Amino acid sequence: MRSRELWLLLIAPFATCVLGVVVLHLHGVELPRLVLMIAALPAAVSVAASLASRGRALLERWAPALAVVSLALLAASLADRGLLGVHRWIALGPIRLHVSALVCPFVLA
Repeated sequence: MRSRELWLLLIAPFATCVLGVVVLHLHGVELPRLVLMIAALPAAVSVAASLASRGRALLERWAPALAVVSLALLAASLADRGLLGVHRWIALGPIRLHVSALVCPFVLA
């Protein structure tokens, strides 16, 4: 993939992330969380650019394994005790991860 095409593909996700940070700021989210979101933005763009530059063959090779892992993570959320009876998260110590947000990119790929 040519460099120009790659950057055109990254415009929409980058703009979406920037908009998300602006909305968080306007809703009064505390500064440490905003700093974390802003710091994650260049990392996410560099990972996306790296994966996109390697081409479709890499994605097609890993797609079956990613689908199995995604389904396993979704099933693991049902095995957890849940939060107020809702099974959307997986607890990793004090951190709760929203499973569908994690696996959505893999399922869509």
